[in-house]
Amino acid sequence: MKRATLRLLPLLFGIGLAVPDVTVIPRDAESCSAYPKGPSNNLFYIKTDSTDKGIADNLFAYDKTIPYFTSPGVSHNVSTLVIEASRQIDLAKQVYQCQRNAQLAVYPRNVDINVSHDAGNAFLWEDQGYKPQLYAHEIDGVRQPDTYLGALGLTTWAFYFRPAPGDGTSPEGYYGAKLSGVPADPDFPPHAGYRPEFYGFLKVVSA
Repeated sequence: MKRATLRLLPLLFGIGLAVPDVTVIPRDAESCSAYPKGPSNNLFYIKTDSTDKGIADNLFAYDKTIPYFTSPGVSHNVSTLVIEASRQIDLAKQVYQCQRNAQLAVYPRNVDINVSHDAGNAFLWEDQGYKPQLYAHEIDGVRQPDTYLGALGLTTWAFYFRPAPGDGTSPEGYYGAKLSGVPADPDFPPHAGYRPEFYGFLKVVSA
């Protein structure tokens, strides 16, 4: 089984946290066996973990419609996964499910989620893209207990803050998330994306 070791130049915040160097180990990509087995329909949450901005750990992902800019001043709305900006906000925690062919999906709408081919905006969205996969992490040869979300052998996510949109949703603002290190796809030229403010992982946990 192929393994990959990821090393990042640490982006320091406050007390000088850094995303740990990890060896990435693919889990079963052909079935749902690696996803959490919860008490209700095997549902799970997606949460931030091991960020280099410690106050941003253990925040929940949820789906939100945001503008996707394809050129300066030109955008269209897309449904993506974003991260809550505060543990205090009263959001219903979005749950997810592994469905046919080990496909990640929003529950209960049963909408497939993929990683965008756009290397500058490789976010999780409800459209075509790279199929998400689960991975284990090892640090200094020690297997870590959690299971992490990524694609293409990559599990490090870049996060950036977006202020409250003014429409009554996400009153504390939210963090956008895009997979770091996605290679350019000649069939999907990258568009300019938001500058990452910090990095970390996304883990899946039983609901």
